[in-house]
Amino acid sequence: MTKQLTPKQAYDLIKSQNNLIFKVKFIKKDGSIRDMNARLKVKKYLKGGSLSYDPASKGYVIAYDLQNEGYRTINTNSLIALKAEGNTYVIN
Repeated sequence: MTKQLTPKQAYDLIKSQNNLIFKVKFIKKDGSIRDMNARLKVKKYLKGGSLSYDPASKGYVIAYDLQNEGYRTINTNSLIALKAEGNTYVIN
């Protein structure tokens, strides 16, 4: 069964995943669609430094892309779908 979420609810659900794997589908800045299996709190590949902005204030989540092995920014305002905790969600 597919459930609906707002972008804010999706943001909160993603942030609650901690170290669990989740799947997102979202529209990238260039207009293309990305499917991504991701995880939060992956620190193994960090090189130091900090971001010049606060991702949370823009509705962004920084996650580790398990397929492409790199950190990616997920804009929860452009999410199409989210799969977490065994449930599939459509973002409206």
